[in-house]
Amino acid sequence: MKSIAITFLIIIGLISCKHTPVVEPKVPVICDSVNVSYSRDITAILKNSCYDCHSGLAPVGGLHLEYYNVDSSLASDNHYLLNIVNGNPDYIYMPPPPYAKLTTCELAKIKVWTDAGCPNN
Repeated sequence: MKSIAITFLIIIGLISCKHTPVVEPKVPVICDSVNVSYSRDITAILKNSCYDCHSGLAPVGGLHLEYYNVDSSLASDNHYLLNIVNGNPDYIYMPPPPYAKLTTCELAKIKVWTDAGCPNN
C-alpha cells in the first residue's frame, strides 16, 4: 500500500509539474545611419557582402572594391553603388544569389555616405 501511495504521489508530481521555457526578450538592433564612416561602416559592408567576388588577384569584372578611390567613384557616379545594391531594375543587382541582400540599415548607411559626398573618414 505504501508503494502505491508513493507511486501515486510521483505520478501526481510529474503531471502537475510544468516547465515554462525562458524566452529571452528581443533586443532591438540599433542602426546608426547618422554617424557613418567609410573606414568603419562602408568598408565592413563591402567586406561582408562584396569582397568574396570583388577582391584579390582576379576580381569579378575587374572591379576591385578594397580601395577607397574605387568605392567612392562607384558611389558618386550617379549613385551607382546605391542603385546596384538597392535592386534598381535598371542595374545589375548585387550581391547576386545565393548571397544575402543588404539590410535596410546597410542600405541607409551607403545612402548617407553617398549623399555626404563619399568622405574618406
